[in-house]
Amino acid sequence: MHITHDRCAIAEIHALVVKCRAMSKPRKPLSFAAYLRNLQETHSSSVNEFASALGIDPSHLSRAMGDKGQPFDFHRCLRLAKLTGRDPAEVLRHAGKGATADQIADLYGAPREPLTAPQQEVLSLLKEVEHMSDRDDLQRVVLTFLRIAAARKTVKRVVGTARTRQG
Repeated sequence: MHITHDRCAIAEIHALVVKCRAMSKPRKPLSFAAYLRNLQETHSSSVNEFASALGIDPSHLSRAMGDKGQPFDFHRCLRLAKLTGRDPAEVLRHAGKGATADQIADLYGAPREPLTAPQQEVLSLLKEVEHMSDRDDLQRVVLTFLRIAAARKTVKRVVGTARTRQG
């Protein structure tokens, strides 16, 4: 009875080891079609809408997302990266263009972290300033920058006060 129980325990341990090994094996990377389907589902409510945003025919997008779909060319990959906010090198690698992705990484460095909402707001304001000539518009931008700076100081002051009270 005792031996049978030990054999069962050993069999269970062996099954767990096999399962862990299977889980730790590197996963096969997503095909371009699967990657494209994931992006479409994440960024758009329909294939037609996503195709329109990419500037391609919906039937072309559907074929690319199919089981035997062909990856996009270089320019469409870059358009896809821009539309979805993905790193261009990542998109190119999924499209089987690893050498090109490596060249981009060598030339331009590693991808940057996405901008926070306040950073995006500041960047959009800076882009607006380029085209402004009216004094009132420029004043509005300066006041917005000051509002953002004041909000940051308030947050830092509140966080600092909370930390002081805790300590």
